[in-house]
Amino acid sequence: MDKMEIHSVEGAGESRRMENLRKLFALNFSNITILGVCLIFASTAILKPSQTGMSLYDIIMGSILAFAASMSLNTLFNNKAVRDGLLKTEVTEPRKKYDEAVERIFEGNLIDSLDEHCREENRKNYKAQRTRILSMEGLSYDDCFHEDGSPRELVIHIPTAKELPGMGYRLWAARRKKAKRQVGAYTRAVYLKLTELSAGELTGEGGHSDDPFYMGQGITEYMRKVAKKNMISKIVISLVLGYYCADVIADFSVVVLATRVVQTVFFLVAGAMQYMSTMSFMVGDYGDRLVKKTRHIHIFLKAESGR
Repeated sequence: MDKMEIHSVEGAGESRRMENLRKLFALNFSNITILGVCLIFASTAILKPSQTGMSLYDIIMGSILAFAASMSLNTLFNNKAVRDGLLKTEVTEPRKKYDEAVERIFEGNLIDSLDEHCREENRKNYKAQRTRILSMEGLSYDDCFHEDGSPRELVIHIPTAKELPGMGYRLWAARRKKAKRQVGAYTRAVYLKLTELSAGELTGEGGHSDDPFYMGQGITEYMRKVAKKNMISKIVISLVLGYYCADVIADFSVVVLATRVVQTVFFLVAGAMQYMSTMSFMVGDYGDRLVKKTRHIHIFLKAESGR
């Protein structure tokens, strides 16, 4: 066996070992998180939180340091979850089918036809959802909207107090209540806002039961939302950890070291929880998003091929 073959075998063996370690870590991720929580709880037996007595400047600087460490770990865990999630079968398979469908759109120069298809699907969706709202109160879509979806001027008579003697209270109250419900239904139908399909949304990256064209969050949108949420929580955590710590800080001490270990474990547990949350998003919501987009593109391609 020559040197190149030896290096190849060694490389394959190293790759298998790394893959086994990753699998082992993934299988025991929850156990590691649980262990971290237990360590924090157990540490309360030997470390008693106390006020540091430090100056405001020292507290602020300590808080900034804790904030930077916490945010850095959370960001690293978050980015790792996204990278790992993109390699999961739950994402790679839908991604492959989605890319193939988008490629067919551009290869066939069908982007303009897709945009027209989206407008027609949006019109149908608005009509279906508005019909559902109106029909619950006995109203007809054709009486309330034109064919293009613009609202008609609908007059719904609400019985006035002057009509009460002629109708009798029970009939007057029932008709008045029904008329007000119809006015409310008509108003909701007119101002209904749904997520609309577009060629850009289906072919690029950017479900509600009553809003079936909502595709879910993209990675960028999700990361932006997580960053904002983490910013607030980390500021609070950092201020607390910057104010409370072990008393001995001047010289090296096991107490100081143990305190830092507890803080680090706390940050790691928070990062691990963020990892699991982001991974759940990747294999769940993001994978479903790709499936939905691919399904709509296939519906268009099938209709296009039938012309």
